[in-house]
Amino acid sequence: LFPLSNYRKQEFDGKKKWDFQFFPFFVGETERGEDYFGLFPIFGTLLDRYGKDEIRFFLWPLYGKSTRDGDWTTDVLWPFFSSTGGEKKKGFRFWPFYGQKGEFGVSSSEFVLWPIFFNKTKNLDTEDPIKEWAIFPFYVSKESNYFESRTYLWPLFTHAKEERTGFEQWDLLWPLF
Repeated sequence: LFPLSNYRKQEFDGKKKWDFQFFPFFVGETERGEDYFGLFPIFGTLLDRYGKDEIRFFLWPLYGKSTRDGDWTTDVLWPFFSSTGGEKKKGFRFWPFYGQKGEFGVSSSEFVLWPIFFNKTKNLDTEDPIKEWAIFPFYVSKESNYFESRTYLWPLFTHAKEERTGFEQWDLLWPLF
């Protein structure tokens, strides 16, 4: 459970930041001296919190927008409608019917009728990219240069094999065998 009331003051490298919350109210100041505040779920802005540079919301889940490292995501009627863009990312979502997103040169993903059909590729910036796709729960596949896994009628039948370590696993009528 998260705390209903919290006060935190930090100082590092000569910079100070603080924040206070007494749910649903919150207020704070970043190490750059920027103030933020809000009353959840009515309205608010959070700065340098929860892994984001900025989070803004109004009548959440009606509207929300977050930014991080030059990329942004806007949600309307979260989780149903979403759009992502910026320097490194691009995508949109009309959940659960269709969605796609990608980080240029790093990953891409797409779904249709989530979670039934999906296709993901990640670690494109490494020597061992990983490809996953599924027609869930009938078939799930995960492959890389060194690893391969196939699942049929999830979770009943799975075969996984890792070439570098020699690891191999068979699950037949899981969890029985």
